[in-house]
Amino acid sequence: AKAEEALLASEAHNSAMVGQSNVGIFGTDLSGNISFLNNKASAIFGFEGDEGVGINVLDITVPEFRENTRRIFKRLITEGRSFESEKKMIKKDGSEFWANVSVSGITNTGDQPRSVVGIIIDITDRKEAHEALRKSEQVLKKLLNQRDEFISIASHELKTPVTSVKTYAELIAESLADSGDKS
Repeated sequence: AKAEEALLASEAHNSAMVGQSNVGIFGTDLSGNISFLNNKASAIFGFEGDEGVGINVLDITVPEFRENTRRIFKRLITEGRSFESEKKMIKKDGSEFWANVSVSGITNTGDQPRSVVGIIIDITDRKEAHEALRKSEQVLKKLLNQRDEFISIASHELKTPVTSVKTYAELIAESLADSGDKS
């Protein structure tokens, strides 16, 4: 009876932690069908309650990321290798978002895989900020190249008249010096 009470208390404690987490936590079976989503994971995908349960992870992964997801998920099941990936996923409303997904296998007492647990974080804002930074760096490089080109042209264009003025001034100085020698 005490062992059962301790187990129930432990389950309640773990359930509270998972439920209150500020990251999405999900579980799947060995085929990738979602068996559990905490509130944050449901919110990330736009699901209400248990609405996401039964959906296969590949069905909410953007097509160009599916093959890699299939490959690393299979490796997790067959070799027990946890993985982390950044990929685009699909919300309930069809919109896409960037996610950081960290996935591990859960094994039974015989060390055989029995299920999968994962953590998901919406990193769309970070990806968009990174892309905006990359674009602004490109614009800055272009502007710096244009500045250097302008300085080169301006320097050349200014050098030519200055050289002419300098030469003319030297001629005048020589002429004055020659006329001063004669007086």
